[in-house]
Amino acid sequence: MYCRRYICDSCNAGWILTQDVDMMAGTYQYSKGYDKWETPADVYDDFCKKHNVKPVLDVCAEKLTAKCKSYFATKGLERSWKKDFFVNPPYSEDSKWIEKAYCEHKKYNVTGVALVFAKVDVKWWHEYVEDIAEIHNHKGRISFYRDGHKLSPAPRPSSWIIWRKEE
Repeated sequence: MYCRRYICDSCNAGWILTQDVDMMAGTYQYSKGYDKWETPADVYDDFCKKHNVKPVLDVCAEKLTAKCKSYFATKGLERSWKKDFFVNPPYSEDSKWIEKAYCEHKKYNVTGVALVFAKVDVKWWHEYVEDIAEIHNHKGRISFYRDGHKLSPAPRPSSWIIWRKEE
């Protein structure tokens, strides 16, 4: 078993990755403050192709992790999402991002796609997802990336959410 602590240079937030190869290989333990999990390009591309969605704006990304040509690297919650968008939100603030996604979808009649942990027991799921959006549960656990390096599978299952624009 080993444990590494990482500190973000820009905000001094930390996270801990713990792997126990003998007992629970690939499990993560998160500490509050680290939320930058890069969506694997192949997983994103396969999903978009299969479900015929074409986001043009990644609302929560960085230059090296953006899934769309247009992206917001900062202040995504404060900006307007007037184009079909994708969001893989920081999971410590997923409720804010999912509420924003739903509201921007309704306000601008755009298609929104979100990748989140399948947290069907939380308030935001029932207010903005259940019986409102398409829900596609990802088969297996996604192995996200950190700084271009593939990590072990996520600790929870993931769901893709689609709010489709009205034609």
